[in-house]
Amino acid sequence: MKAILTSFSGADSWEDKVEKISHAYLQEIQKKTVLMRALYIELGALGLEGQQLRRKIADIFADFLCNQVKMHILKGDSLREISHDVGVILVSGINQLILNRLLDDNKARLTDLTSTAVQIIHSVSKI
Repeated sequence: MKAILTSFSGADSWEDKVEKISHAYLQEIQKKTVLMRALYIELGALGLEGQQLRRKIADIFADFLCNQVKMHILKGDSLREISHDVGVILVSGINQLILNRLLDDNKARLTDLTSTAVQIIHSVSKI
């Protein structure tokens, strides 16, 4: 989360912020692909506890996304507020793409997914 929080400025436009945050998130995971691959796969094998941890992580990132949208709306940006559930769907969908890449290739270039992540976030948040 630290890499994400330091990747943008409060003065950034919504478009720039989404790009920077998405890229930072994917870049951090890419730095640790072996570990992240194990975590993504092993969490599922831990049964209920693993699923609860996965949910907690998705909730944290969804809350962050929803709060960023709210802050930009308060600044006067024309954005559609997103609910926590929609935030979870966005985060979980992006994480599924990451998992798919990691399953296909341990050395996957996850930052190649930046434009996809940006596109899906904008398709939901922009009016």
